[in-house]
Amino acid sequence: MSGIEAIGVVEPRDRIGVRWREEGFVEPADFVEGTSYLADIELWDLGRREVRERKLGQIISFWTRAAAKSWTNMLDPLSRCCGSRLPGELLQTLLTVEDIASIDQPPQPDVATGAAINLVLDQVPPLNAVSRRCSGHRNNRQRA
Repeated sequence: MSGIEAIGVVEPRDRIGVRWREEGFVEPADFVEGTSYLADIELWDLGRREVRERKLGQIISFWTRAAAKSWTNMLDPLSRCCGSRLPGELLQTLLTVEDIASIDQPPQPDVATGAAINLVLDQVPPLNAVSRRCSGHRNNRQRA
């Protein structure tokens, strides 16, 4: 049995990212007009960097005119455009733009893991340290 159930057109709801879905945003209408949201916008791979930069400029120009409070222009190798504090009505509109692959919440640092690591520099093993057991095993293999 194949994993593909159907092939269809990408709908605005398909552009809602995983983090938003985990928070219950599954339809464009779930973004409330007049409420601002932090959002990362990822473009499809549009080919050459110049093409991506031009499309990115068009999107930023659009949301600047649409009263986005602030934005950050960042074009990385993945063609991602990061925005911040976008109003719900603007997110609803951006979800309809075909050149946009997804819109999601920005990644958050994993502070729980960071707080759990209490590494003391004096206890860090030397760089490239290999235990005797490991080095002996490796030498046995080389002799065989």
